[in-house]
Amino acid sequence: MGEKNKLSSQFNPNAMRIRYIILPRSLYDAYFEFYKLAQDAMFKAEETMLDGIHQHAMVTGRRHFENMPDEKLFIQRIYNMQERLKEHKAYIRYARVKERLGHDEPTEYVYLTPEQAIEFDNLLKDSAALFNDTIYGVWKTDYLRNMTRLKNEGRPYNGKTCLQEIINMAVGIIRVQHMTQELVNDGKIIPEWKTLINGPAR
Repeated sequence: MGEKNKLSSQFNPNAMRIRYIILPRSLYDAYFEFYKLAQDAMFKAEETMLDGIHQHAMVTGRRHFENMPDEKLFIQRIYNMQERLKEHKAYIRYARVKERLGHDEPTEYVYLTPEQAIEFDNLLKDSAALFNDTIYGVWKTDYLRNMTRLKNEGRPYNGKTCLQEIINMAVGIIRVQHMTQELVNDGKIIPEWKTLINGPAR
């Protein structure tokens, strides 16, 4: 009895090793859908930024307005996010393999390592930040004023655009966030899981 108490007194919760984060499959599926939407958004964003008509509209816009978006900064952010998404394929693949756990059909839950869970969460945050920057670049600068100018001059912009795909990505982010909160409210996941994954990992 004394030995048992001794062991209990030596237990250190801060040294706990977390092997897996277990997510309901519905939440993982929502996350995977967001991931695909993010891929589509970054493809269309690059296509838009490299489009000759769009580039010409930006060049002429600078002749009329001072507060135009920084194209070089934005295209670099797009390339950085594309690299993140490519690297993220490994996390997606490993999660999908682990998800089956030896069964022929997908299971009700998906097992993620702490590293995978952290990366999933960070990708959501970074994508949300990119969405906010995109909205700022469109509505808080002279971007739309320039498009209106082109229309008024009889030369409406007819080049590539990525705004719909960016919005779709944002909808995917919101869906994951809402589903997460619903699962917390239903007691199916604990609200502290993000705190846990930032602790010591195996």
